[in-house]
Amino acid sequence: MSSNALSKLVKTGNAKKFHRAVQQHEEEHGELPSLEMASFEGVNLAGFDFSGIDMSNVAFEECTLTECRFDGCVLDGVYVRSCTLLNCRFEEARADGFALEASTLSRCEFRECVFEYPEWTDSQFNDCVIEQLSGPDFNFERVTFKGGHWHQVHADGGELRFVTLREMELKDVDLSQCDAASCYLSANTIIDSELPDGFVEKSGRRRVI
Repeated sequence: MSSNALSKLVKTGNAKKFHRAVQQHEEEHGELPSLEMASFEGVNLAGFDFSGIDMSNVAFEECTLTECRFDGCVLDGVYVRSCTLLNCRFEEARADGFALEASTLSRCEFRECVFEYPEWTDSQFNDCVIEQLSGPDFNFERVTFKGGHWHQVHADGGELRFVTLREMELKDVDLSQCDAASCYLSANTIIDSELPDGFVEKSGRRRVI
C-alpha cells in the first residue's frame, strides 16, 4: 500500500481499518508500510498504533491524538502544530528535527527515545513522563512542563529559553551543556541532576503591596 493510500485511511479516523491495512501490507511485503511526507490537518485520531512505521516528515496540524502509539517510529522532520495529544506513547522512537509548536500534551510518555535537534516552542506538557531521553541540541522555547517526571534525561547541548519546570521529579537529569536563559523552577523534587545557569527557583508566592 502506498503512503498516500495509507494516509487517506488515517484521515477517515478508523483505527481498525488502518491496522488491518498495515497488517496486510506487512504480510504481503515482509515490512511495515510508510507514512513518509503525509500531512494531516484538523483530524481526530483515537487508538491509532503507528509503531514501527516510518513517519519521516509527517505533519500534524490542528489535530487531536488520543491514546496513539509511536513506539519504534522514525520521526525525522515531524512537524506538530496546534495539536492536542492525550495519553500518547513514544517508546524507542528516534528523530532528527522533531518540531513541536503551540501544542498541549497531557499524560503522554516518552521512553528510551533519541531526539536530535528537537525544536519545541510555545507548548505545554501536563503530567507527562520522560525517561531515558537523550540527544544533541535540545531547543526549547516558551515551554512549560507541569507534573509528571523526568528520569535520565541527558541533553548534549542546546538552547533553553523561557522554559518552566513545575511540580515535577527530576532524577538523573543533565542539562548542564545547554545554554539557558529566563528559565524557572517551581516546587520540584530534584535528585542527582545538573541544570545550567539560567534556571531560577520560583516560589509562586505573590507580593502584596
